[in-house]
Amino acid sequence: MRYRPVDRTVDKGLTIDLGGRKVRPEYLGRGNTAGDLVAVLPAEKMILTGDLLVHPFPFATQSYISEWATVLRRIDRMDLVTVVPGHGPVQHDKRYLEDVALVLESITRQARAAYRPGMTVEALRAKVDLGPSSEKFAHGDSFITANFDHMGQSALDRMWQELSGDWQPEGE
Repeated sequence: MRYRPVDRTVDKGLTIDLGGRKVRPEYLGRGNTAGDLVAVLPAEKMILTGDLLVHPFPFATQSYISEWATVLRRIDRMDLVTVVPGHGPVQHDKRYLEDVALVLESITRQARAAYRPGMTVEALRAKVDLGPSSEKFAHGDSFITANFDHMGQSALDRMWQELSGDWQPEGE
């Protein structure tokens, strides 16, 4: 293997022709990671989201929670008929995408309302209620409940970092 540095960056103007099929890689902002890209197939009205959208619950370990909701709302406004998540079944509507955006917005709203300077992450976690969202995603499935709850705690860790100004780099 030989390391190859970046030789092309992506902006909104890049379109790739894959033998008659046009694909637009786009950066819509920070979300699950700082560098999430989506692939838009305009003729097919399709988007491949990578880990910006995964099913049956979002992965949010070192994410940018408040910005991620904004990115999902950008996708929601696109004229799409097919959403291909990074994990899970292909979707032919935006209901699940909207559900994920709503839970990220709820976490953001509750955390911003509860946060006070000097507050610990544990104290912030105690002030945010993820119960209704957990039930909506899990539908009584204990595996999904456990993973959703773990995701919620990670999301609150990241919200605390955002609100306190003590961001930890991704990968740590």
